[in-house]
Amino acid sequence: MLAEAGPFYYDLLRPYYQQDKENFSHLHIEKINAMDYYVEDMKIDLIIQNERIEIPHFSLNLYDGNMAGLISANLFDGNVENIQWRIKANVSRLNSAKLLPTGNNKGKGSDLNMNLELSGEGIDPAGDLELGGYLYVTKIGPKFTDNVLKSLDPKGTDKSIQDTRKLLKWGYKPKLISFEIKHDNLYPSIHLRKGSFLTKLIPLNISGGKIELARMPIKFFLSSLEIEAQ
Repeated sequence: MLAEAGPFYYDLLRPYYQQDKENFSHLHIEKINAMDYYVEDMKIDLIIQNERIEIPHFSLNLYDGNMAGLISANLFDGNVENIQWRIKANVSRLNSAKLLPTGNNKGKGSDLNMNLELSGEGIDPAGDLELGGYLYVTKIGPKFTDNVLKSLDPKGTDKSIQDTRKLLKWGYKPKLISFEIKHDNLYPSIHLRKGSFLTKLIPLNISGGKIELARMPIKFFLSSLEIEAQ
Protein backbone atom coordinates (compact mmCIF):
# COMPACT_ATOMS: atom_id res chain seq x y z
CA MET A 1 0.00 0.00 0.00
CA LEU A 2 1.58 3.26 -1.19
CA ALA A 3 0.12 5.40 1.60
CA GLU A 4 1.86 3.29 4.23
CA ALA A 5 5.24 4.04 2.69
CA GLY A 6 5.10 7.49 4.27
CA PRO A 7 5.64 10.99 2.83
CA PHE A 8 9.42 10.67 2.47
CA TYR A 9 9.29 7.63 0.19
CA TYR A 10 6.28 8.97 -1.67
CA ASP A 11 8.13 12.17 -2.52
CA LEU A 12 10.86 10.02 -4.06
CA LEU A 13 8.38 7.88 -6.00
CA ARG A 14 6.02 10.69 -7.06
CA PRO A 15 7.66 11.30 -10.50
CA TYR A 16 7.18 7.60 -11.26
CA TYR A 17 3.48 7.66 -10.37
CA GLN A 18 2.94 10.87 -12.35
CA GLN A 19 3.78 8.92 -15.51
CA ASP A 20 0.77 6.67 -14.93
CA LYS A 21 -1.71 8.91 -16.76
CA GLU A 22 -4.51 6.35 -16.45
CA ASN A 23 -4.52 6.06 -12.65
CA PHE A 24 -2.75 9.20 -11.32
CA SER A 25 -4.45 12.60 -10.96
CA HIS A 26 -3.55 15.86 -9.26
CA LEU A 27 -6.33 18.13 -8.05
CA HIS A 28 -6.07 21.74 -6.96
CA ILE A 29 -9.17 23.36 -5.44
CA GLU A 30 -8.87 27.05 -4.59
CA LYS A 31 -11.71 27.25 -2.08
CA ILE A 32 -14.57 25.22 -0.62
CA ASN A 33 -17.29 27.02 1.34
CA ALA A 34 -19.99 25.23 3.33
CA MET A 35 -22.14 27.40 5.57
CA ASP A 36 -19.65 29.21 7.85
CA TYR A 37 -16.80 26.77 7.22
CA TYR A 38 -14.18 26.99 4.52
CA VAL A 39 -11.09 25.29 3.14
CA GLU A 40 -8.60 26.93 0.82
CA ASP A 41 -5.74 25.93 -1.48
CA MET A 42 -6.49 22.20 -1.36
CA LYS A 43 -3.95 20.05 -3.24
CA ILE A 44 -4.51 16.33 -3.69
CA ASP A 45 -2.55 13.56 -5.38
CA LEU A 46 -5.05 10.85 -6.26
CA ILE A 47 -4.41 7.28 -7.38
CA ILE A 48 -7.33 4.99 -8.29
CA GLN A 49 -6.74 1.35 -9.09
CA ASN A 50 -9.69 -1.03 -9.26
CA GLU A 51 -11.60 -0.73 -5.97
CA ARG A 52 -8.71 1.01 -4.19
CA ILE A 53 -8.41 4.79 -3.72
CA GLU A 54 -5.21 6.33 -2.39
CA ILE A 55 -4.36 9.92 -1.59
CA PRO A 56 -0.68 9.55 -0.72
CA HIS A 57 -0.43 13.29 -0.13
CA PHE A 58 -2.89 16.10 0.47
CA SER A 59 -2.51 19.60 1.87
CA LEU A 60 -4.94 22.42 2.55
CA ASN A 61 -5.36 25.66 4.46
CA LEU A 62 -8.16 26.01 7.02
CA TYR A 63 -8.93 28.37 9.88
CA ASP A 64 -5.70 30.36 9.36
CA GLY A 65 -3.66 27.15 9.70
CA ASN A 66 -2.74 24.22 7.50
CA MET A 67 -3.22 20.48 7.33
CA ALA A 68 -1.30 17.79 5.45
CA GLY A 69 -1.40 14.03 5.37
CA LEU A 70 -2.53 10.93 3.51
CA ILE A 71 -5.74 8.94 3.04
CA SER A 72 -6.37 5.45 1.70
CA ALA A 73 -9.56 3.48 1.20
CA ASN A 74 -10.55 0.06 -0.09
CA LEU A 75 -14.11 0.12 -1.43
CA PHE A 76 -14.51 -3.65 -1.92
CA ASP A 77 -18.14 -4.17 -3.03
CA GLY A 78 -19.15 -0.54 -2.46
CA ASN A 79 -21.15 -1.28 0.68
CA VAL A 80 -20.46 1.58 3.13
CA GLU A 81 -20.21 -0.90 6.02
CA ASN A 82 -17.36 -2.80 4.32
CA ILE A 83 -15.17 0.13 3.26
CA GLN A 84 -11.79 0.02 4.96
CA TRP A 85 -10.05 3.36 5.32
CA ARG A 86 -7.12 5.12 6.97
CA ILE A 87 -6.15 8.77 7.48
CA LYS A 88 -2.97 10.20 8.92
CA ALA A 89 -2.47 13.95 9.21
CA ASN A 90 -0.75 16.83 10.97
CA VAL A 91 -2.45 20.13 11.69
CA SER A 92 -0.62 23.31 12.67
CA ARG A 93 -1.53 26.85 13.72
CA LEU A 94 -5.30 26.30 13.57
CA ASN A 95 -7.24 29.33 14.83
CA SER A 96 -9.39 27.88 17.62
CA ALA A 97 -11.76 30.85 17.56
CA LYS A 98 -12.92 29.80 14.10
CA LEU A 99 -13.20 26.13 15.01
CA LEU A 100 -15.46 26.51 18.03
CA PRO A 101 -19.11 25.70 17.19
CA THR A 102 -20.20 28.80 19.10
CA GLY A 103 -17.64 31.00 17.39
CA ASN A 104 -18.50 33.63 14.81
CA ASN A 105 -15.50 32.88 12.58
CA LYS A 106 -13.99 36.23 13.54
CA GLY A 107 -11.14 37.24 15.77
CA LYS A 108 -8.09 35.35 16.93
CA GLY A 109 -8.06 32.49 19.39
CA SER A 110 -5.22 30.29 20.51
CA ASP A 111 -3.28 28.34 17.88
CA LEU A 112 -3.89 24.59 17.81
CA ASN A 113 -1.39 21.95 16.74
CA MET A 114 -2.50 18.35 16.46
CA ASN A 115 -1.65 15.05 14.85
CA LEU A 116 -3.93 12.13 14.22
CA GLU A 117 -4.05 8.65 12.80
CA LEU A 118 -7.40 6.93 12.39
CA SER A 119 -8.41 3.74 10.63
CA GLY A 120 -11.64 1.87 10.43
CA GLU A 121 -14.16 -0.24 8.61
CA GLY A 122 -17.40 1.44 7.59
CA ILE A 123 -18.14 5.14 7.18
CA ASP A 124 -21.67 5.42 8.58
CA PRO A 125 -21.64 6.46 12.28
CA ALA A 126 -25.24 5.29 12.62
CA GLY A 127 -24.43 1.83 11.25
CA ASP A 128 -21.72 -0.74 11.87
CA LEU A 129 -18.51 1.21 12.33
CA GLU A 130 -15.15 -0.08 13.58
CA LEU A 131 -12.75 2.69 14.52
CA GLY A 132 -9.29 2.86 16.06
CA GLY A 133 -6.38 5.25 16.37
CA TYR A 134 -5.50 8.44 18.18
CA LEU A 135 -5.72 12.21 18.10
CA TYR A 136 -3.25 14.35 20.05
CA VAL A 137 -3.75 18.08 20.47
CA THR A 138 -0.25 19.27 21.34
CA LYS A 139 -0.85 23.00 21.50
CA ILE A 140 -4.13 24.26 22.90
CA GLY A 141 -5.65 27.12 24.89
CA PRO A 142 -7.85 26.99 28.04
CA LYS A 143 -11.01 28.23 26.32
CA PHE A 144 -10.96 25.61 23.60
CA THR A 145 -10.04 22.93 26.16
CA ASP A 146 -13.07 23.87 28.24
CA ASN A 147 -15.26 23.64 25.13
CA VAL A 148 -13.91 20.16 24.40
CA LEU A 149 -14.66 19.07 27.97
CA LYS A 150 -18.20 20.40 27.69
CA SER A 151 -18.73 18.38 24.52
CA LEU A 152 -17.55 15.25 26.36
CA ASP A 153 -19.96 15.91 29.24
CA PRO A 154 -22.89 17.97 27.90
CA LYS A 155 -25.07 17.27 30.95
CA GLY A 156 -22.34 18.16 33.45
CA THR A 157 -22.62 14.87 35.34
CA ASP A 158 -19.04 13.54 35.03
CA LYS A 159 -17.11 14.49 38.16
CA SER A 160 -13.63 14.12 36.65
CA ILE A 161 -14.52 16.42 33.76
CA GLN A 162 -16.17 19.01 36.01
CA ASP A 163 -13.18 18.96 38.37
CA THR A 164 -10.84 19.48 35.40
CA ARG A 165 -12.89 22.45 34.25
CA LYS A 166 -12.53 23.94 37.74
CA LEU A 167 -8.75 23.60 37.50
CA LEU A 168 -8.81 25.49 34.20
CA LYS A 169 -10.82 28.28 35.82
CA TRP A 170 -8.29 28.44 38.66
CA GLY A 171 -5.52 29.08 36.14
CA TYR A 172 -4.12 25.67 35.21
CA LYS A 173 -2.93 25.51 31.59
CA PRO A 174 -3.45 22.58 29.20
CA LYS A 175 -0.31 21.03 27.68
CA LEU A 176 -1.84 18.11 25.80
CA ILE A 177 -5.21 16.54 25.14
CA SER A 178 -5.13 12.98 23.87
CA PHE A 179 -7.86 10.75 22.53
CA GLU A 180 -7.04 7.07 22.21
CA ILE A 181 -9.64 5.01 20.35
CA LYS A 182 -9.71 1.24 20.79
CA HIS A 183 -12.27 -1.53 21.27
CA ASP A 184 -15.11 0.85 20.23
CA ASN A 185 -14.31 3.19 23.14
CA LEU A 186 -12.80 6.65 23.41
CA TYR A 187 -10.17 7.16 26.13
CA PRO A 188 -9.61 10.89 26.66
CA SER A 189 -6.91 12.35 28.91
CA ILE A 190 -5.56 15.83 29.57
CA HIS A 191 -2.16 17.02 30.76
CA LEU A 192 -2.13 20.22 32.82
CA ARG A 193 0.58 22.49 34.20
CA LYS A 194 0.38 25.23 36.78
CA GLY A 195 0.06 28.54 35.00
CA SER A 196 -0.85 31.62 37.03
CA PHE A 197 0.77 32.64 40.33
CA LEU A 198 -2.42 31.57 42.12
CA THR A 199 -2.13 27.97 40.93
CA LYS A 200 1.40 27.74 42.33
CA LEU A 201 -0.03 28.51 45.78
CA ILE A 202 -2.62 25.75 45.55
CA PRO A 203 -1.34 22.67 47.48
CA LEU A 204 -2.49 20.27 44.78
CA ASN A 205 -0.16 17.93 42.95
CA ILE A 206 -1.38 16.02 39.90
CA SER A 207 0.74 12.94 39.25
CA GLY A 208 2.65 13.69 36.06
CA GLY A 209 0.16 16.46 35.35
CA LYS A 210 -2.08 13.88 33.69
CA ILE A 211 -5.81 13.45 34.31
CA GLU A 212 -7.43 10.39 32.75
CA LEU A 213 -11.10 10.97 32.03
CA ALA A 214 -13.79 8.30 31.96
CA ARG A 215 -13.92 6.23 28.79
CA MET A 216 -17.00 6.51 26.62
CA PRO A 217 -18.46 4.50 23.73
CA ILE A 218 -17.29 6.05 20.48
CA LYS A 219 -20.83 6.00 19.04
CA PHE A 220 -22.08 8.06 22.00
CA PHE A 221 -19.32 10.60 21.40
CA LEU A 222 -20.08 10.83 17.67
CA SER A 223 -23.81 11.24 18.33
CA SER A 224 -23.14 14.06 20.83
CA LEU A 225 -21.02 15.85 18.23
CA GLU A 226 -23.83 15.45 15.69
CA ILE A 227 -26.35 16.97 18.10
CA GLU A 228 -24.05 19.94 18.78
CA ALA A 229 -23.61 20.57 15.06
CA GLN A 230 -27.36 20.78 14.45
